[in-house]
Amino acid sequence: MADATVLVWDSLEKSTAREGTPSHAEMVRRLDALVDESKSSHKRVLHVRFSEYLPLTCIEAPVTEFDIVILKDLEARPTWERLTSSIFSNLRAAQLEGFRSLALGTTLGDPLTNIYLGGWDKVEVSVSVA
Repeated sequence: MADATVLVWDSLEKSTAREGTPSHAEMVRRLDALVDESKSSHKRVLHVRFSEYLPLTCIEAPVTEFDIVILKDLEARPTWERLTSSIFSNLRAAQLEGFRSLALGTTLGDPLTNIYLGGWDKVEVSVSVA
């Protein structure tokens, strides 16, 4: 199997500028080879601006939960922000065993697409939000 670097941390400006380079074309070619188009696989590149809670602790955790939430319209944003603020506050206050951190961000260029990351010690740790 050939080497492939898939994860690149960069600014939006540098990433956009790199899109026309031969190395970017090669990376896209390698990624495309991994996607099974017959099964409706999707590949998306998301540039996310995280708010007050940064994602590093989530990413470094043994288990990282990664959720994409697409709001139905911009009018839903205030409700989404209140809901996530409440959930984040309650999870932090509960001091759950196995919980490490949370991060929330909105994709640049699409204010309806939101990314939630959770950092956990193991997969078996679960939380029910009522």
